[in-house]
Amino acid sequence: IASKNTRATEPIVAGLWSTEKHGEVDGVAELERLLRRAERAGPVGSEWQWQEVLASARLQLSKSRDDPIVLRCTARALLAVGGDDAEIREYARRAADCGSGASGFTLGHELHTYLGVHCEKEKDLAGAERHFAAALNSRPGDETAMLGLSRVLSQRGEKARARQMVEQILATNPNSEGALRLKELGLESEPRPAESADHATLLARAQDSARAGDVEEAAKCFEQALKIQPADASSTAQLAALLRKAGKNQDAIVWYKRLLDIRPGDYDSNLNLGQLHAARGTSGASQAIHYFRSALQSRPSMKETRNIASQMATVQCSIGSWRDAHLSLEAAVRDCPEDVELWDQLLTVCEKLEDKIGRLQCLRRLAQLGEMTAKRRQDYGELLLADGQVVEAREQ
Repeated sequence: IASKNTRATEPIVAGLWSTEKHGEVDGVAELERLLRRAERAGPVGSEWQWQEVLASARLQLSKSRDDPIVLRCTARALLAVGGDDAEIREYARRAADCGSGASGFTLGHELHTYLGVHCEKEKDLAGAERHFAAALNSRPGDETAMLGLSRVLSQRGEKARARQMVEQILATNPNSEGALRLKELGLESEPRPAESADHATLLARAQDSARAGDVEEAAKCFEQALKIQPADASSTAQLAALLRKAGKNQDAIVWYKRLLDIRPGDYDSNLNLGQLHAARGTSGASQAIHYFRSALQSRPSMKETRNIASQMATVQCSIGSWRDAHLSLEAAVRDCPEDVELWDQLLTVCEKLEDKIGRLQCLRRLAQLGEMTAKRRQDYGELLLADGQVVEAREQ
């Protein structure tokens, strides 16, 4: 069992926590798996896959009517199969109401876009802006959500932000119908003036001051430059990074949020905001998890995903959300089955949850990775013995 040579041949990660032993939690995990499979089948997915998601979701609803993940999956499946609008909105609304800030819960791009369009029709501009912005956090650069947000901003009189949003679309897709939206919304682009000498001078001075270690002067020059060109994403990012490096975390948070206004769904902004709020301790935990979850929506690399999951689980543990931490780490070890640190972190969570089956699986994997301490080996032996695996227990 403890041999490193056997680890590649045993199915460790798949099916670690069986439905029989973890009932409701694993039923929800299986529902999410079905949802991801249907979404991977294409923009709409195959009819039978979405029907399977819907059937599974309704079954889980009979067991847990207030589970936000189950409610979200139900609404998403109904949307995919062309279900009743009132029913979709009701399930989505309940999912949003029941969603835990500690778990970084989100309705996802499709439902937020759907609700944004509905709110816009109902003249609920604040609700429409919130949902379109959330859709962009889930899928940065999505043209439908960006056009929706630009329409709402225009109706609220925020012409400059609306124009900026549409110009971002045209910058990446010159043939977009967003060009037509400009006239439709009365947002014809204004001629871009040549970059002012003042702006260039201020940026040069800011960068010289930053290199010299004069943070106060650098920040002052960056801020003056951004008054001239408020939508300068590069300068905003430099200012936010400068302030964070200098330990001015609250100021850094302000400018990273400003950067998200300029570039909705920006991965680096969400990641930095997650880390900055995590550093605030329990008071910033909910926001930290929200931004970590938003960063994951950008589909970062495997290494980045692993690091975010670990950081998010640490925050969830700090506020006692052990079950949420368990779900975060379980997903991470499936992607990184050789990562000792993740397994060790998951073992700690299983101990807090008094989850004997989870502890047994974690210790088995650590044994296969050759990372057993004397204490772990003793615990592993006791768990094996309690599970009736006498021969294996003696080996420990």
